[in-house]
This record gives sequence, structure tokens and C-alpha cells, in this order.
Amino acid sequence: MKKSVTLVELLISIALLGIIVLGSAAFHLSSERFLSSSERKIQVLNELTFILQHLHKNILTATGTINNPGLVKSENQLQITQAAGTVTYIFDIANNKITFEGEALTDKFVQLPEKNFSFKAGLDPEANGGVEITNLALRLEPGSAVDPHSNPEVTTIDAGGSPTVYFYSLSHSWN
Repeated sequence: MKKSVTLVELLISIALLGIIVLGSAAFHLSSERFLSSSERKIQVLNELTFILQHLHKNILTATGTINNPGLVKSENQLQITQAAGTVTYIFDIANNKITFEGEALTDKFVQLPEKNFSFKAGLDPEANGGVEITNLALRLEPGSAVDPHSNPEVTTIDAGGSPTVYFYSLSHSWN
């Protein structure tokens, strides 16, 4: 007698192969969605990191005295006096922009619901001579609702719930 594959065995093997192919296709698609979602969040997180580093770099080089502070807040502007002159950051929530010397650093700036963005600088009692930034948030598409997969939002709120970042100048003199 010759050995051969029966129709039942062939159907069972095709069904098992189909289950394996469908499982790997589902795994592949979910991996792609996860990767895409992660890339969007990383894009916004990188922008927030860039802005904080930009602020930090300029605040570190602020120079001033008690009578002429190097860090001055006026409404939605932060002016930093340095040896080479004064630079200005504008925090424009209405247009979702943070600008530095007329150049947009981001167009993803948003106001968090019930957690207003604010900053204090220079001689504000709570700022202690530095800059205090509270509830800074960016969203991939500021005009749309937050969706962790397609429209992520990142903030300065840390794991402990603190919403504030502090920066201090190295060359400030309080004499």
C-alpha cells in the first residue's frame, strides 16, 4: 500500500496554517499601531525637551542685579538679559505657539483643562530669583482632543504629580 495524505489531514493542516498566519498578521498590525503611536508621542516629547533645554540654556546665562534683574516676566513674555543683549520668549496660548526672538519653537503649545499654564520669573516671591514654569503642555494637534494613540499630549507634570520646572541663572547677582 502507498502512503498518502488524506483530505481530512490536508484540511486540518490548512486550518492550522491559517490560524498561525492570522495570528502573526494580527501581531504585526498591532505592533505597527504601537510603533506609530510611540513615534507620535516621542515627537511631542522631543519638542518639549527641546523647549526646556532652550529655556535652560538661556536662563543659565542671564545676568542682572537686584535693581536690574536679568529675568523679567511681563504678561506672556519672559525677557532674559545676557551679556550680549536681551532675548525674549513669548508664550502664546491663543495661537498654540512658543516663540524665541520671533522664531517659533513650537506650534503645539496647549492649555491643560483646569491646570493653567503659568510662569514666574526674577523677583516674583515664589520664583526665588529664577524661573518657575508650571503646567507646560504640548499636544501633537492642539486643536483636537487628546488621544494617546493618534494625538498624544506631554506635560511638565512628573510622576509624583509636580507640575513645575525650576531654572536658575548661574551668573545672577543679588548684591
